[in-house]
Amino acid sequence: MTTTVDTPRVSPFSRWASLTKAEFVLLRRNALQLFYALIMPLAAPFLFRDLADVEGVHGLLASVITLIVLFGLVFVAFYNPLSAIVNHREESVLQRLRGGEVSDATILTSVSAPGFLVGVLMAFATIAISVPALGLDIPVNIPLMIATILVTAAMFVVMAFATSISTRTAESAQITSMPFIILVFLGAAVPLMPDTTSTLYQIGQFLPTAPVAELLSASWFGPVDFAELGQPVLILLAWTVLPALYAAKRFRWAKRS
Repeated sequence: MTTTVDTPRVSPFSRWASLTKAEFVLLRRNALQLFYALIMPLAAPFLFRDLADVEGVHGLLASVITLIVLFGLVFVAFYNPLSAIVNHREESVLQRLRGGEVSDATILTSVSAPGFLVGVLMAFATIAISVPALGLDIPVNIPLMIATILVTAAMFVVMAFATSISTRTAESAQITSMPFIILVFLGAAVPLMPDTTSTLYQIGQFLPTAPVAELLSASWFGPVDFAELGQPVLILLAWTVLPALYAAKRFRWAKRS
């Protein structure tokens, strides 16, 4: 007589939650990244408190807050997933997970979930703190602001996957990540350019974070003209979808021989 033992089935969500929890633990242990991603953005609005009462600087302060939010996202939603992906690949963790019952989507989303979620919460908290701390207006279109932040964080994550393809080691990520980081801060500075008719300004509008700055400004102070916002929306979506397609086709699961 033989007896069979029923093994409990683990749901895909439970597997994802377990892997994501482990990634959160790794992120929590990286004190330097957490400092740059959380403490600095949340404390930065108070550094500009003396300018809050100066007439005519609220637009400039909003641009500064946008730059601070992007600064935090660079570390937590881009660089952290990038280093995690490369480390897991070089240590054959991705291959071992892929050889089990975990789907590819579960593996990839669990690696990127901590950076995405922490980055989104950081962005919302920074803006929420800036309104009372700097006397800024309440955003006129909160749904547009929320959608912009969510898509921006997703863009940073997919750029991390795309960048990991050409990144051999976690140490080399400091070099391979620089082109995108430079584009991030150049794009955020485009709306501050005084001459909006210059060729440099027109080219700068196609940088990844130029549409982010424009959409956040429109959602914060208005006016919200969706006909005029069509171009920045399309540019932001292009910077999100095209790297995702590239990463889906060329992503490396195993380390180079």
